[in-house]
Amino acid sequence: MKRNTEIKLKVVEWNPESNLVILQTPTTTFTLQTSEFLSFIDSASPVKEKLPVKFNDISIKILKHLNFKSGRKFPTDNQANLAFIDARLRAGEDPNMLMKVIDYKCWQWKDDFKTKEWLRPQTLFNATKYQGYKQQVLDIEQNPQSFKEYVSKTEQSKSRVNEVNPLDRLFNSN
Repeated sequence: MKRNTEIKLKVVEWNPESNLVILQTPTTTFTLQTSEFLSFIDSASPVKEKLPVKFNDISIKILKHLNFKSGRKFPTDNQANLAFIDARLRAGEDPNMLMKVIDYKCWQWKDDFKTKEWLRPQTLFNATKYQGYKQQVLDIEQNPQSFKEYVSKTEQSKSRVNEVNPLDRLFNSN
């Protein structure tokens, strides 16, 4: 006769720099690589059903990172904001990669009035769009020199645009 044993597992800490998850049971504390933890969750179907609760700490840290980098203020207690991040984590995405996508997209979109609105969980972590954003980060990591050249050209272009205030052209009738 099989006996199901329930183990209470708590995520104590997630460290994005070292890619480690520190877990605690009633009797012990242990550390796993994030990928090992995600594999464990995928293999434990009863736990998988409760996954958003298990990932809330990690998702909140990622959402706080988005708020910090973008200058926005998405509430970290709003499950709708966390659901997109949780979905990517459930799909096995590395939390570090989610943060790299935030970093890159904030660099790309933050200073533009139109694109800044795209710096939100439902855009960045939508299943379809996220894969494209992730690929952009991977492309940069594979060819950093090309990206540095692109940044240099972009920064020069931005400085030329900033020389003329577009509002002056709109509201000055001279």
